[in-house]
Amino acid sequence: MTKLEKAVYKTLFHCFDIKPEDSLCILIDRANRELGQIYLERALKAKLEAFLLEIPSLDGRMSEPSSKVTKIVTQFSAKLTLTASCLIYSNLVQHARHNGARIICINQPSQESLERAINVDYDFIKEKSQRIADILSIGKQVDISAKNGTKITFKTIRHTSRVNIGLAQLPGELGILPAGEAAITPDQKGSEGVIVIDGSVTGIGLIQNPLEIQVKNGYASQIFGGSEAEKLRRLLRSVGKKSRNVAELGIGTNPNAILTGSTSEDEKVLGTAHIGLGKPEFASGNSIENFHLDLVIKKPTVTVEGYPILKNGKLVL
Repeated sequence: MTKLEKAVYKTLFHCFDIKPEDSLCILIDRANRELGQIYLERALKAKLEAFLLEIPSLDGRMSEPSSKVTKIVTQFSAKLTLTASCLIYSNLVQHARHNGARIICINQPSQESLERAINVDYDFIKEKSQRIADILSIGKQVDISAKNGTKITFKTIRHTSRVNIGLAQLPGELGILPAGEAAITPDQKGSEGVIVIDGSVTGIGLIQNPLEIQVKNGYASQIFGGSEAEKLRRLLRSVGKKSRNVAELGIGTNPNAILTGSTSEDEKVLGTAHIGLGKPEFASGNSIENFHLDLVIKKPTVTVEGYPILKNGKLVL
């Protein structure tokens, strides 16, 4: 079995835990026809009721499939999305989950990423992600520092954490692949300090020259740096002040993920931290009001109430 075949098998028969009584819809766009066909053939080989549905390519993160597509997809018990545009926050996904479907979303899939970051020990991801999430939920303050100049404090008194372990085995569950993340929403106006981004940024890619972001009262107040900093400022200006809200603090737990420039994998890299700007990841719908941008920090030190989680990018739990 090739690495790609193993990744396809893991998606269907571990992450989904597909059963003979399930019906599977594989939702693709033009860019992912070949990959969708591979998933379809593996499902049919197992004698599953599986269908491939291609939708028009969507224009960016905030696009929505049509209501006709949503109506079709709702009929299936398991749904796999392989699309260039992110559907995690779409009304389609929210509606399907509300009706009891299990969903796995693979955003901007590539063969290399699947072979590397989906072929992983999910027990490890589940254990580490949940342990970190439990500590984040108990604590009232998270501090992040790094040798690159990052030094920021997050108040988290009013929020509980969440995990992404890549599994959608029960009705209504959503799995995101690659998996491996524990995250929490900071309290409103509860973030203060300096973030230096040296990993990657959604919509920009890998960062060549670190960006410095001043955070005051929970908002990214000023952004310093070169051309990449200007790209980030333009992205935020296109949405307005709400885009500068510090909405998420996450820690990656996937030992096979690497920095590639696609934050769908980058934010899962074991030993990284990421900051989300805009709306929290819990937000539903792909409207402009639900704008969310992830920024990845390499080799941070993270403590919760003084209790260490990461030290210079090394997990210490």
